[in-house]
Amino acid sequence: MPSIGFQSFLLDDGLARRIAGAAGLTVWGTLKVLLEGKSHGLVEGIAPLLHQLKEAGMWLSDDIARRILTLAGETSHDSVPGHG
Repeated sequence: MPSIGFQSFLLDDGLARRIAGAAGLTVWGTLKVLLEGKSHGLVEGIAPLLHQLKEAGMWLSDDIARRILTLAGETSHDSVPGHG
């Protein structure tokens, strides 16, 4: 595959992620971007951002929200409003 200069692609659509992965591309979703942003000090907390995404219409299960918050080092009292 010819190089196109990108190292990662931001995709949340399931089919697009599978196709990109099958092509050997590195794929990040929105939640990965948030985790990376926090780990690099670009965002202070992920819980309010998860809430904003949910309010904007992003589907996010309680289990996924808890796992993302755990990976981000945020406690249960930081939980996403409207989740668990």
